[in-house]
Amino acid sequence: MVKAFCFPNIQESTATNLSKGLALAFGALMILLTYVASQLGGVLQVKHFTFEKW
Repeated sequence: MVKAFCFPNIQESTATNLSKGLALAFGALMILLTYVASQLGGVLQVKHFTFEKW
């Protein structure tokens, strides 16, 4: 996919390693965002409760 769309002239092994690195980076980002969302859960519930009265 990387080779076809971004860098058509790179070697197959380089494209494979780049794809694996991107998958690892996006996976780590999703885990980090999940953690941040779990920490903000209480804040979001309080905000919803506060504005619900109005």
